[in-house]
Amino acid sequence: MKRYSDDIKKQAIESIKAIGVKRTGEEMDLSIQTLYKWRNDARGLSGRSIPAGKSSELLRLMKEDNSQEEKIRQLEMENAKLRQTIVRMKKAFIEMME
Repeated sequence: MKRYSDDIKKQAIESIKAIGVKRTGEEMDLSIQTLYKWRNDARGLSGRSIPAGKSSELLRLMKEDNSQEEKIRQLEMENAKLRQTIVRMKKAFIEMME
């Protein structure tokens, strides 16, 4: 099993907060399972049993986290398309003015 420094773990946790687990894994070349473990460790969830009645809430929160990550990806794609449109419009405007 590969060991990572605390600095790498801290950097990964901050990245998870900013861009999500999947993108952090892709950018840092780390497995998603490792990142979820580090995130749970940071939240104090690792090694504890889930209290009765809380598992459904935890599952709901995990699904919400995934849906937020999906929404962020969708918005990033829309922003990229808008940027491309702006570039095309600027070029067309410049050609029109010549």
